[in-house]
Amino acid sequence: MKAVNQKLIAAGLEQEREELILDVDATEIEAEKQEAKWTYHHLQGYMPLMGYVNGMCVGHEFREGNQSPGAGILEFGQSCEAALPEGKRIYFRSDSAAYQAQVINHYSQPGRSFTITADQDPAVKREIQNLSEIAWRDHRTQDDIATDRQIAETMHTMNGMEQAFRLIVLRWPNPQPGLFEAERYCYHAVATNREEWASEVTWKHNGRAQSENWHKELKLGMGMEVAAATRAGTSRATRCTLPLGCWRTTWVKC
Repeated sequence: MKAVNQKLIAAGLEQEREELILDVDATEIEAEKQEAKWTYHHLQGYMPLMGYVNGMCVGHEFREGNQSPGAGILEFGQSCEAALPEGKRIYFRSDSAAYQAQVINHYSQPGRSFTITADQDPAVKREIQNLSEIAWRDHRTQDDIATDRQIAETMHTMNGMEQAFRLIVLRWPNPQPGLFEAERYCYHAVATNREEWASEVTWKHNGRAQSENWHKELKLGMGMEVAAATRAGTSRATRCTLPLGCWRTTWVKC
């Protein structure tokens, strides 16, 4: 079944543009099962990891609810790549679960690029605080609409990195500063090796929000919630059949 899925996916994406966008994201499925584990949202259920290219499910991995979305995420991304047609550039998008040196190293290789939401760990916070006021400029939407955001960028690295990467930062006024920590701004940071100007990179990265719609389509349209809520021992069948169902859903709609 896996070989059949890979052939269908490769054939379906062969005519797509030269750069394929690979979105990797975990989705939470609540399940009232005794054996279901507790997720980090304090719900009992499962946390499958999904991979999409242009709305097509190119990989998935059934996971218990207490498994970290970041665990094995590089290997998962590589398994998704194996299903893609050869000769395409790959643009990897993910949330902070993929903010890991080994992931960034892999997608810094020729023919690959990435945008990953950065963890605001002490090193990233220090880089943000070191940005001068003259580095910040107004950030506009893709439709050239003014916002309350400002944007700046710097270079950053971490332990285990083979090279530095761009760190693009958005800031906006903190609507609810704390009594004891009166932080003036809220921040959002994106790690990337892409070459577009900073605002365009954030627009591209924000496109990963579409994954939530694809999750919903699988849960409601393809019955993933029902399938995942079965006993873990019977979920192997779900793991085998789901990508083919995703392929059918995507290409029938086209």
